[in-house]
Amino acid sequence: MPTIECSCGVPIDVEEFEAGSSKACPGCGESNRIPSLAKLRMLDGESNPYLDSTSRLLAAIQESRHPFDGTCIKCGQHATVEYPVKTRFLKERISPDLPFHGGLTGVSFDFSADEQWMRLTIPFRFCGECSREFKWRAIVGRSLLFLGLIAAIGIGLPILVLTRVFAAFLMLPLIWGISQIAGRVRADRRLDPYLKRHSVLRTVFSGQDELVIRIGWPRKLK
Repeated sequence: MPTIECSCGVPIDVEEFEAGSSKACPGCGESNRIPSLAKLRMLDGESNPYLDSTSRLLAAIQESRHPFDGTCIKCGQHATVEYPVKTRFLKERISPDLPFHGGLTGVSFDFSADEQWMRLTIPFRFCGECSREFKWRAIVGRSLLFLGLIAAIGIGLPILVLTRVFAAFLMLPLIWGISQIAGRVRADRRLDPYLKRHSVLRTVFSGQDELVIRIGWPRKLK
């Protein structure tokens, strides 16, 4: 997250959407003008501030810039293990300016949109200690998902057989639970803290409803 400094010396955390506006200092209360979007990205260490978010992420990976510079993405120590994270996300959706068209036979509606999807493998690197913690969280998370699925089936089937009249209402919690399990399988939530911590990752993946994340097998780094 980029920061600007107030005249009193207190750093002020800002977001990209606040570029060009003003923000009060948490220390003295003075209003501070926030620089342009490109300037904010440069303050945050971006060497390509004028590129779109996906292109900046690709450049950071190719140029081995932070957080892909060989240090642990969590603690900043020397990384010894790399997890290839395979992602699929919506890069751009272009909708027609006018969803309706007039003609001799009346008005027709067109709500279609051109969508550009992207597949990208992101190297997530950890030191030995953080890698063990990451792996342990995976074991616990998958075990809980498996137990939750077994419990949902064990509770749901008897309810469906014995109480057919109220089955539709009683099955709602079961359906909700299964949808949560399916969502966690589709997008591994272990990566949420890291996606939110680094600006280039946060910008690309924030608000992605169709995000798919798969974590591959780890490999040791030299």
